[in-house]
Amino acid sequence: MGGKVTTQWANLAGVDYDELVSLSIEEPEYLVVCLPPMHRVLLQNLLAFQEPLISRWLNFPSMRVRDQLIAETLEAMYCPMACSDDIQAIDATLGEIRDALVGLSNKFGPVDADLDLDLQEIRDEISGLEVAVSSLDISTFIDKLEAILNGVGVILGAPTIPL
Repeated sequence: MGGKVTTQWANLAGVDYDELVSLSIEEPEYLVVCLPPMHRVLLQNLLAFQEPLISRWLNFPSMRVRDQLIAETLEAMYCPMACSDDIQAIDATLGEIRDALVGLSNKFGPVDADLDLDLQEIRDEISGLEVAVSSLDISTFIDKLEAILNGVGVILGAPTIPL
């Protein structure tokens, strides 16, 4: 009778490169997963335990690809991009931005306000001011202004403005 010898090593799951690729095709480039410290340590230890078992890494194009995947995975767990304080700060900042945008929206008018119409009214007002200013006789205005400035300057002890 033939028998099959099964070791504890044979019960370990393998990591299949082709399966990893097929499972990650529809995934975004990065996925933010928040892990508490104990979960990170558990995953680091499981990966470190699996790493030396070369026979469990199936269909990898090269050892370099396998080593790079392991190194990048460990780096991501050892050097997280953010901690809970950072995420809370980001959330608070986004809240402030939201409040500022709501404030700006309220200054432009109610939700059903037509911003284009409001901007056109502002343009019309500016055009009216330009017409009113262009109709003024600026040369006499400057002459009057110089006399006023000379008077203020003399009172404050400044020399007169040469004409």
